[in-house]
Amino acid sequence: MFEKNDLSALVNEIRSLLNEQSFSCASLLNTALASVTSNITHNVSKSVPACVFLPEAVTSIDGPVGLIISSQWDKLAWRVPGFGMINTSISDRIAVTELVGPTGMIKHDSVSMGLLLMAPNLRYPSHSHAAEELYIVLSGTIEWTIQDKSIGALMPKMAVRHKPWQPHEMKTRDAPALLFWGWTGDIRSETYRMN
Repeated sequence: MFEKNDLSALVNEIRSLLNEQSFSCASLLNTALASVTSNITHNVSKSVPACVFLPEAVTSIDGPVGLIISSQWDKLAWRVPGFGMINTSISDRIAVTELVGPTGMIKHDSVSMGLLLMAPNLRYPSHSHAAEELYIVLSGTIEWTIQDKSIGALMPKMAVRHKPWQPHEMKTRDAPALLFWGWTGDIRSETYRMN
């Protein structure tokens, strides 16, 4: 089971990462994290095939957030992202966990946030959703495309924001990538769609 102290420490580290971002959604996510208690409401650890890439992905994360995740990743509830819409050809190479949100370890109804793991050389196809979204790269290098336009490579500690319904896709390079993600606004999963 993910320990309350570890979860509190991880929440504090994520808040520090959010403080470094100038996007308004980062401020909203940070405010939501400040108001949550560390009462773990859901914590059934679960692994999916992509979790084999986690040890390599977390070893390159600098600082306390890397140490916390590396010692606790196997206690998180991982699943394939995309709410059942991800192509089976990549579903064993990508994983997500919701730390805070409607189905997260910490229950919250107005924000959703967690971690996304991508295997090396993986393209997460173009998708969109009603939620405004923020990603912060924790490890790896990812080529990012928004509305069919490349915005270049994002490296650790770099962030990107997607407006509601803004199509976006990403592709990892030769190493796995681990990212923090956060949704604000309309966070209903049923708004997710592949483009």
